[in-house]
Amino acid sequence: ANDIWLVGSVVFFLVCLVTNLTVVLETCYLNWIVGLGLFLSLLAWIVFQGYISGLHGVVVTSEFYGSMQRLLGCPMIYLLVLTSTAMALMADIHTKGIKCSFFPTVLHQ
Repeated sequence: ANDIWLVGSVVFFLVCLVTNLTVVLETCYLNWIVGLGLFLSLLAWIVFQGYISGLHGVVVTSEFYGSMQRLLGCPMIYLLVLTSTAMALMADIHTKGIKCSFFPTVLHQ
């Protein structure tokens, strides 16, 4: 269950997740439009992955067939997503915390 197509799907999901969480970290005014964008981005990945993996019954590509079931059925994927996302965002979170604590602007007060 570790072919190149599955690895590519995991990497693409991680890129989407880290990018969306970086947008949340860098947003000065968090409103419903940002939340809608995050939701639609993750929903688009789930729908696209489900479509190409054949969840609807039709085989779209033989390389991706069953990849969604293999991704969600592997317990290691959840640990991988959690640790990879945390490691990718750790520097941004610490930088933002130091900046807000020691060098606050009008937005941080």
